[in-house]
Amino acid sequence: MHEPNTLKYRKFSGFFLREIRGGKYCPGKRLPSERELARRYNLSHMTVNKALNGLVATGCLERRQGDGTYVKEHGLPKTACLVLDYKDDIHAPFPYIMQKTLFDAGFIVTVFDTLRMSKKPSLLEAYLENPPELLIFDGWVNFPFALLKHVPETTRKIIFHRCEVKPVFDASYVLTDTEKCGYMAIRQLVLSGKQRLGIVSEVSENEYAQANLFKKGCKRALSEFKIKNAMFLESRPIRGHEEASIPKNDILKILKGENRRDGILAWMDAELIPFITEANELGISVPEQLSLIGGYNTPWADYHKLTSADIQPDKIAENITTVLNSKKNVTVMIEPKMIFRESCPQAREVYSARLKI
Repeated sequence: MHEPNTLKYRKFSGFFLREIRGGKYCPGKRLPSERELARRYNLSHMTVNKALNGLVATGCLERRQGDGTYVKEHGLPKTACLVLDYKDDIHAPFPYIMQKTLFDAGFIVTVFDTLRMSKKPSLLEAYLENPPELLIFDGWVNFPFALLKHVPETTRKIIFHRCEVKPVFDASYVLTDTEKCGYMAIRQLVLSGKQRLGIVSEVSENEYAQANLFKKGCKRALSEFKIKNAMFLESRPIRGHEEASIPKNDILKILKGENRRDGILAWMDAELIPFITEANELGISVPEQLSLIGGYNTPWADYHKLTSADIQPDKIAENITTVLNSKKNVTVMIEPKMIFRESCPQAREVYSARLKI
């Protein structure tokens, strides 16, 4: 079966644009005739004509009456493909700031939602037939990493916020230091005098998952501060709910009785809301009897006055701008920042004498 003409001209358009960017056809120089290009690339004259017309329409080329077709000076648009999570995340921190960062850097941006695209990877695959100059994505485990082998070396790749697979790609990384989030939260609770700690995080068998990196940081702090009776609670999907959650019986177990906790932290702010509700019903005062620390510093944290580990999206975006100006691949880890509110006020270093900090 012959390849459809529409597919041929689109492929050739992308290929020819890469040839221009690669320096084969220089800005300000006249191109060979369409018939010569058709002969050179073993294509029909119609395919070449349609591809060049498209590049003229986008401002990459210009036709001069009676003189031929030229590569325009400064006419090449910078294109970027941004893949991130926004469809099911009510407080997604990155869609606006990442698009603004790329626009400010002069890119024309195409945006894909990770979860929706993971169900139809052919959409991204078709888009990448004419590869952009930049592929930038949140390395959530649902991203179709297998597609990266089809992305040419000429397309720069940046993975931001997380990389939930082994980081073996020819790319720059600007990542949240998720392990540090867990460490900082435990440290703050201990400095506040809390010793019976509960730690809430999603279940994952993937060692690179943020949930496991968060728990790794928690365990490092627990070991360093010699806290031995911490309780880990795993949030799991509950029938009738799309998001992972903690069953009410498990919440009650750690809020009353002999297993009662005096400090609870969660990787996501929203996971603490059920604990706030039950603590209020049980008459448990926050933060005197129960301190709470969340993560991501979402509007939930502000509304419920939760101390939270801010992943600093603005700082991630700022570093991406720096990476774009670098000619080499780099790796940057962004340390979270504790935003203190009523659920766990900033502790004075009153326990530092007996803790190895």
